[in-house]
Amino acid sequence: EKQWKDSRKSDGTGEENFDLKDDLKPKSTFLGLYYKDVAQPEQVKEVDATKQWACEFEIPGNRNLSDYKVREVVKNGENNYSPVDSEEYIKLGNYIYQVTYSDSEKMETTEGVEEKTVSVVNTLQRGSIEITKNNANKEKLGGAEFKITGPDNYEETVTTPSEGENKGVITISDLLPGEYVITETKAPANYNLLANPITVVVGTTEGESTSSGFTVVGDSNTYYYDLKMEITNNKLFDMPAAGGGFRTTIFGVGIMIIAGGWYIIRRRRRII
Repeated sequence: EKQWKDSRKSDGTGEENFDLKDDLKPKSTFLGLYYKDVAQPEQVKEVDATKQWACEFEIPGNRNLSDYKVREVVKNGENNYSPVDSEEYIKLGNYIYQVTYSDSEKMETTEGVEEKTVSVVNTLQRGSIEITKNNANKEKLGGAEFKITGPDNYEETVTTPSEGENKGVITISDLLPGEYVITETKAPANYNLLANPITVVVGTTEGESTSSGFTVVGDSNTYYYDLKMEITNNKLFDMPAAGGGFRTTIFGVGIMIIAGGWYIIRRRRRII
């Protein structure tokens, strides 16, 4: 039997890893039946919502049921599959899921026929964006307001704290992979607004090997889901001039670092 879970911390009821909504599930996936340590599965079946994400495998009567295991698999080509072991990751469509298997498989005998039920759980992975608001001296600033928009009409407005150990730092969590636009809508007192919106991608592959990210079975890419941004704004200031003073603005700079380049991106949150 197959189950789908969401790594979001809560659906409003306080329950963690609650059932995944249908529109966040893939069209289908593959399950393979492996005998002992044989590299390729003896049988592979495609499962989807019309089959309640379940299937049955039959094995020869002269073999022991305990010698078999079920694994979700990635199809690499004709009769070529890669198994996804417990706590590994698989990319199905636009989303990445962590795969786990039941710790204790249910064994029973019905009318002389041995049966084993294996539970396969796919947990949708989500990302985050951490924004640090600095001035030119790297001092953290509270009171900066940002609007974040993204996939599936996502929109949220957040403000950096003005005191405490998290002063100037705000994290937006539980984000689906995709493109997000960050717009500063209010600057801290006596500081200028960021000149232009910043676009970032949760799930980008543009990182470095020193950063921790998702590696998925059957894919050579690493996917970065937890982004860290530093946005530096300069003060508004008065510049003296003949006959009086006038006010001018230096535009702020937004920097997103991906592990030491223009962008710094780190990962990982592991949900089981």
